[in-house]
Amino acid sequence: MSIRCAPRDTPNAGTVNAGGMPLTTIPVVGEAIPGSYRTAGPTGGKTCDWTRTDTDANIVERGTTLDSTTVTIEPTDGGFTTTNCAPWNPVNLGTADSDAPKIPGYNFTGAVGVDLQPGSYLSNGSSDGKKSCLWSRQDGSGVTFNSGTTITDPVTVTIEPTDGRFQSLGCGDWTPLSQ
Repeated sequence: MSIRCAPRDTPNAGTVNAGGMPLTTIPVVGEAIPGSYRTAGPTGGKTCDWTRTDTDANIVERGTTLDSTTVTIEPTDGGFTTTNCAPWNPVNLGTADSDAPKIPGYNFTGAVGVDLQPGSYLSNGSSDGKKSCLWSRQDGSGVTFNSGTTITDPVTVTIEPTDGRFQSLGCGDWTPLSQ
């Protein structure tokens, strides 16, 4: 099963102008079922952009990627939109492993395989619940290819063995998820 959806109660597909670029909103294809989903990344040589919204259509998390990424849709989410992304497929990320070492969330940049291990991690949002939690997956030279932002909502990031670095600014600590 793959997921393609937009905020609930979206009656028709539409196109809006976002920074000079057309952005198509896809009407709901069934209801977004809470859980974790992974996409292989962008289609058509563009970036894959996604947004989670609450029931009032306020943005709770958004991101952009040039590579595969994982997003967790929470039961409290009201919608999920994607643009230029390959199909989203459900994945099982496991549960929080409280015994495993956490990744600092407030101001951290670490090398994958040295400062942190590949895997899926969960943060409960910003460290103070007011400012943005910004995260990015980067290649070995520090070029970001997958990033996102949230304030109060949980966010899940899957760090691949091929990633070079992971950066987190203003986030709560990242707890590894057991597989």
